[in-house]
Amino acid sequence: MSNAYLHPPTDPDVADIVQQLAASLENLPQTLEQCREQLEQGYTLGQLRGISDAEYEALYKIARDLCDKGDFHHALPIALQLTLHHPIDSRFPFIAGSCLQRLGHAEPAALMYAMALDVNPEHAAAAYRLGEC
Repeated sequence: MSNAYLHPPTDPDVADIVQQLAASLENLPQTLEQCREQLEQGYTLGQLRGISDAEYEALYKIARDLCDKGDFHHALPIALQLTLHHPIDSRFPFIAGSCLQRLGHAEPAALMYAMALDVNPEHAAAAYRLGEC
């Protein structure tokens, strides 16, 4: 993400969530290394952290609402965290790809769309967006 200053989301709770999730992306290599054994056994990061379906849905709604407002910069850390924690839901890499594409990062966006297609080969929007990239 760019280092240029952007106003935080107007909702302070959303701004706090975005800040926390963006900060935790910086520690991702250490987190993955600490969980390597369990991840290799097939657990997802979300399972290891005990994230509920309701929490995924709430975060997805926040990311989707930010995207609907054109705030792809702030939606991106949420979308990436969703993808990292629950990689078997094609909505999550798709929204991450959408954020990346809208921010001008076609190559990583294409990877996210490909992930969405790996999970759901019939995800027509992901196939279309992958073609755009």
